[in-house]
Amino acid sequence: MKRGVVFAFFVTIFLWACGASEPVPDWTIAAFNRLEDFKKAYLEGNEKIGELQFQKAVGEIKKSGDLDILAKAYLTRMAVRTACLEPPGGEGYRKIAEVETRETHRVFHDFLAGKMGERDILLLPERYREAASCIARGDAKGTVSALRRISDPLSRLIAAGVAVKTGSADEETLQLAVATASREGWKKALLAYLERLRDLYEKSGHPDKAEAIARRMALLSP
Repeated sequence: MKRGVVFAFFVTIFLWACGASEPVPDWTIAAFNRLEDFKKAYLEGNEKIGELQFQKAVGEIKKSGDLDILAKAYLTRMAVRTACLEPPGGEGYRKIAEVETRETHRVFHDFLAGKMGERDILLLPERYREAASCIARGDAKGTVSALRRISDPLSRLIAAGVAVKTGSADEETLQLAVATASREGWKKALLAYLERLRDLYEKSGHPDKAEAIARRMALLSP
């Protein structure tokens, strides 16, 4: 998600609560910056730094006591992990949901887990809906076409991660994810999708392609 979009989100939340004449509080800007630092560090493979930045973002949000924004922060971490083909976790979000939950939060949580019904898809952020519908139908070709139409690179990788999780990712989907991560310099995500692409080639009887991917990965590691 672009920095301007996230910043506008935090500002909008605050203006709804306090009115347009009020100054934006420091915690919103600090939380936004920390979340951006978390995403960048984690996607690049600096997990410890990323987690530190995430915890700092959570600390800023907790100053407000706003469980809606706190839930969104935890869902953001789950989404970034999904983009890297890792188990999303979710304990932090689920603890919040036990106290206060919103249907849109539940639906996005289920989407990241690869569980979605046709009605729920309409409650997802618009950029995910077409891909989610194709994934739910097991339409691999439709999925990659929908992913290409997601303009935000991270959102594209998040949806690709869900496609991989549900078995709806074909060679084109993995190649698109590799190209996206490569362009953004997200090494952790890049290696994750290269590994999946290598495995696909090995299982589909293309040892030469699998070996080429393996050599590429070796050159990129550590």
